[in-house]
Amino acid sequence: MVDLKFFEVGESDYTSPMILVEAPGKNPRPCIDYRRLNKLTLTMYYPLPNLEDSRDCSSCNVYNETVLKRIEAANFSLKPSKCKFARDHVLYLGHTIGQGSRRPSETKVQAVVDFLTPKTKTDVRAFLGLSG
Repeated sequence: MVDLKFFEVGESDYTSPMILVEAPGKNPRPCIDYRRLNKLTLTMYYPLPNLEDSRDCSSCNVYNETVLKRIEAANFSLKPSKCKFARDHVLYLGHTIGQGSRRPSETKVQAVVDFLTPKTKTDVRAFLGLSG
């Protein structure tokens, strides 16, 4: 491939070696070894919020005010029709979360209930992807 000018040899400290792996009966696929790059990468740690701290309304209002001030300082704008504050439950990543519980959203449950009985391997894979 180098001879055909698809790739060129590089000598950078920030490159990662790539090889083509051939699996029996499948097309070759590129695999990249990022171990050297990962050693140079700094891990960013983000503190997880403590849900106990946000239970009372006064601390919730202080937190919301802080968030809104940061949005304003960054010259961002919010569309009020898309904003929801002080909700007892929220839809997040296909789950309804709130009041101490987490359950799948109604649309996800209905999609699983309405799914036809799988008859082929592809149908089974589609169902497994849907049911997660």
